[in-house]
Amino acid sequence: MKLNLSLDLSKRITIFVGILVLLVSLSIGLISIKVSSTAIVKEVEQAMLQYANEGASHIETRINVNLAALYEVANRYRTKTMDLRIQKESLREDVERLGYLDLAVVMPDGTAHYVLGKETAQVGDREYVKKAFQGEANISNPLISRITNSVVVMFAAPIEVDGKVEAVLIGRKDGAILNDITDEMGLGDMGFAFVLGPDGTFYSHPDREFVMEQKNIFEDIEEGGSLKSLGEVVNNIGIGNSGLANHEFLGKEYITAIAKIPNSNWVLGVAADKKEVLHSVTYLKRIILLIFLIVFILGMTASIALTRTISNPIKYLVDIIKRMSEYDLTFDENHKAMKYVNRSDEIGIITRSVLKMQNNLMTLIKSISEMSDRLTSSSEELSSNSQQLSLAAGEIAKTIEEIARGATNQAKENEQGVGSISEIGSYIEDTHTIRNNLNDAMLA
Repeated sequence: MKLNLSLDLSKRITIFVGILVLLVSLSIGLISIKVSSTAIVKEVEQAMLQYANEGASHIETRINVNLAALYEVANRYRTKTMDLRIQKESLREDVERLGYLDLAVVMPDGTAHYVLGKETAQVGDREYVKKAFQGEANISNPLISRITNSVVVMFAAPIEVDGKVEAVLIGRKDGAILNDITDEMGLGDMGFAFVLGPDGTFYSHPDREFVMEQKNIFEDIEEGGSLKSLGEVVNNIGIGNSGLANHEFLGKEYITAIAKIPNSNWVLGVAADKKEVLHSVTYLKRIILLIFLIVFILGMTASIALTRTISNPIKYLVDIIKRMSEYDLTFDENHKAMKYVNRSDEIGIITRSVLKMQNNLMTLIKSISEMSDRLTSSSEELSSNSQQLSLAAGEIAKTIEEIARGATNQAKENEQGVGSISEIGSYIEDTHTIRNNLNDAMLA
């Protein structure tokens, strides 16, 4: 079945211009969205990397402040006496002032003598203690305390006497200390920050269970847990390196900036909800879409106006031409096409030409009609004359025939000479010639 779509000129122009405006507007809109979105995303990513680096430096500073304060306490005169009784009495007030759960003096044999508690613990095998005995103030990775059996962070500073490390001062803080720092670093309402150890273990995270259970980010890659996506991108970046990670977490898309914390083997991750941090891109897309709709509507309005400017005159002229094709040459001075007569463009030329053609045809038909009337009158007059001539010829012929019959009869009766008969015969022939000429004239 063939579908017959009849579209007039105005509809065709409107559709063509509409498609053209749509394609142009859509192309410009898509290119604008692509270019601007790419620029904004790049800007956001760079800002996040910078923010993560600044956050890592901030954590380093906070740690260094704590270590500096502990080092100062470790090298006070009363602490350097190496008298446990004096040391404990001197350090008691510093526990609360510096925000520690407890302080302890570790002797060279690795035994830790705590200030508030009476217990002792063997910590000589701890890495942070070894570093402190080597003269380096440092902080431990979050670990399970042998005293509290909970996650804690240990600060250690050497106690130096005459330039020699005689003991180590350690301080125990709740493992949430890193959370206290990273909780302030989330971007937006849905963003958060976390700290990872060198093996991918969480040292801080908004979900405290991640820290308490010492959850490892790389374990979920094989197990297919909620951290699989993040674990894969961090694994690709490489632990200890800086970079950007696009990943999913609990059904949401996040952008995470990874930065190494200076002077440590930890990394800081600053995660931001992708929709939230790129809301400006969404807003920009809406603005561009709105502009596209406005441009499209204006373009369609302009195309309709242009179409009417071109098609309406043609439509009115088509009406005149159709009437002319049906032998209707009536000249209507109020016809809508008359308002385009004075236009200087092609429409005006066509309008004047059509009206001139209509006028010329009317003049020609009037002339032909007048000539036809005159021809009819002449024909009627000629017909009347012909009839009269025919009657006259008939009378003449009849008279000639009578003369001929009389001559013939007289010839038979007259017995005179041959010369008289010859004259009569000549007369008769002349009479017949005249009759034939009259008949030919009537036929002509």
